[in-house]
Amino acid sequence: VDPVKFRPIKKDFSVKKQLGIDKDKIVILGVGRLVDKKGFKYLIEAAPSVLKNNKEIIFILVGDGDQKLHLEKLTKKLKVDSYFKFVGTINYDKLIDYYNFCDIFILPSIRDEKGNLDDQSVAVMDAMACGKPVVTTDFAGYRAVVEHGKNGYLVAEKDYKGITKSLLKLIESKKLRLSMGENNKNKIAKKLNSIEKEGRTG
Repeated sequence: VDPVKFRPIKKDFSVKKQLGIDKDKIVILGVGRLVDKKGFKYLIEAAPSVLKNNKEIIFILVGDGDQKLHLEKLTKKLKVDSYFKFVGTINYDKLIDYYNFCDIFILPSIRDEKGNLDDQSVAVMDAMACGKPVVTTDFAGYRAVVEHGKNGYLVAEKDYKGITKSLLKLIESKKLRLSMGENNKNKIAKKLNSIEKEGRTG
């Protein structure tokens, strides 16, 4: 991870304003192609229970893919569409703004019907570098960077109830979000810094 490109920056509320999001809303962000293996379906299935406890939340999904229409229909079916924003593909240089104005990052990856597995995503580490707590799936690749309960939460594959439980813990405690985010920022700087690694090997 390049901690120069992805790092904590002062919150810029202009992007929130462009998206019509109140600055006091808790933002839960997902970044990735809208395909089956990213598991965003299970985030949407968790949303009704999350919103039952706290409605001052907005979910933002960055990316495009063949599941987009299906996911949008699912938000309407579950009557949570007003709490979701599908913003499409974002210029790579602009992603830092999205990582920084979110409060929680989530990527509920799964193994799809063809056996494709996304057990490590650079988006998870980019969010960590920006000092955000993460919720992701308990796969080996994610266990390598996420310590459950310390810098984020690992949930079972396709477990929307586990997603709900993890999100609510973070939503209910700003102190927890900040402490996990700080742990992530430090972890990236000390152990997963691509610049330092290039320097040592080059």
